[in-house]
Amino acid sequence: MTGGPVLAGAEPGGAGRRALLLAPQPFYAERGTPIAVRYVLEALSALGWEADLLTFPMGSEVAIDQVRIHRVGNPLRLATVPVGFSFGKLALDALLARDLRRLLQSRHYDVIHAVEEAALIATFVNGRSGPPLIYDMASSLPESLAEKPLFSRWPVQAVARAMERRMLSRASFVICSAGLIGRVRRMAPGVPAREWRFPAPPGARTDDAAPALREELGLDPSWRIALYGGNFASYQGVGMLAEAAHRLMSRRKDLALVLVGAADEEEARAWRERLGPELAPRVRVLRRQPRERVASFTALADILVSPRSSGTNFPLKLFDYLATGKPILATDIEAHRTVLTEELALLVPPSPAGLARGLELLLDEPARGARLAAAGRAFATRHLSWPRFVALVNEVYEAALVSGARQQAAGSAA
Repeated sequence: MTGGPVLAGAEPGGAGRRALLLAPQPFYAERGTPIAVRYVLEALSALGWEADLLTFPMGSEVAIDQVRIHRVGNPLRLATVPVGFSFGKLALDALLARDLRRLLQSRHYDVIHAVEEAALIATFVNGRSGPPLIYDMASSLPESLAEKPLFSRWPVQAVARAMERRMLSRASFVICSAGLIGRVRRMAPGVPAREWRFPAPPGARTDDAAPALREELGLDPSWRIALYGGNFASYQGVGMLAEAAHRLMSRRKDLALVLVGAADEEEARAWRERLGPELAPRVRVLRRQPRERVASFTALADILVSPRSSGTNFPLKLFDYLATGKPILATDIEAHRTVLTEELALLVPPSPAGLARGLELLLDEPARGARLAAAGRAFATRHLSWPRFVALVNEVYEAALVSGARQQAAGSAA
C-alpha cells in the first residue's frame, strides 16, 4: 500500500505540525481499522505532518516517513486481540491510557486523533485544555457491544450510550465510517463531522495474478468464483452465505465459493466442516491474507460478496471492491446503502434465499454484472483516488484545529 501525490499544484499543509494517533488495535494487521489507520498515517506523511502512533504491542512493523510507532507493554503476554470487546483489550487500553499521559507530558502535539474507544481515554487524559481531539468513529460503541449477548442488555447499553455521547461531545471534530454521520449529528449536533471515503488501491484493478492463484487453489478454470473477504464475526453474515451456497451449489456445478479471512487455521477448519463434505471440492476457506495479495483474490473472483447481516458502518473492503471492475452482491441493509445503490451493486434481502437468488442472477445475467462492475469502477475513479483521500485528511485536520481553537476560547471565556 503506497501513497501518492497530494494534489497537483498543492503544497503540503502540515509542515512543522505534529499529530498523535491512538489506535487500540494490533498495528499493522490486515484488517479494517489498522488498514484505515495506515492510510491516515501515509496521508499525514504526504501532507508534511510528523506523527506518533500509540498502539498495541502486537502487529507487524511498517516504515512510514515522519511516523514513529510507540507500543504499550504486554504484561499478559497476549499473542493477539480479537475484533470487538475482550478483557485482554481492556487491559491493553489501561496501558494505552498510562502511556498517553507520558507522551503528552513529554511532547507537544497540535492534534490528537483517537480511534474508537481511545477517544474516551483521550477525553479523560487530555482534558479540555489539551490539543484538539479528532474522534475517529469506526463503529458505534453500543452497536459493537450488542454483538455479545452479555452486553446487549439495557444497563450495559445505557452506559455505552453515555460513553459514546461523551466522546462525541468532547471531540473537536468527528470523522466516522460511512453510515454513522446521522447518529453523530443526532447525538452531538454542534460538533463538526465528516464521513470517510477511503482510497481504492490501484492494485485492485489488475488481473495478472488470477490464473496463478486459481491454479494454486486448485480451482477448475470453468468454475465461476464467488468471493467473500473479511473476518468471520457473526454480523458479517458468512453463515448466511454458507447456507446460500448449500442451497445453490448442489444444482449449480459451475459455482465455487472462496472465503478469505479466518483468524487462524482452527477457524478455517471449522468453517470447512460447517460447509460440509459435499461442497468441499468447490469451497476454499483461507486464513487472512497479506494486503498485497488482496488484488490477486479480487481479480480471481467473478462475483464479490458482502453478506453482512447488521450494522450501520460501511465495510472498508467495499471501497476496494468498487475499483475492481467486478460485480458486487451485497445485502440490502443500512450499512451497505450508505454508499451502494442499485446502479453500483446487486442488493438482495439479508437472508440465505436472498443471497442464493442474487448469486444465480449474476451467474445467469453476465450483462447485468458487467453494467454493475463498470459503474463501480467509474465511481471509484471519481471519488476514491489517493489525492482525494489526502485532501480529505487535510480538510479534517485543518477543521479540527479551527474547532479546537474555538473550544479553548469558549472555555477561557467561561
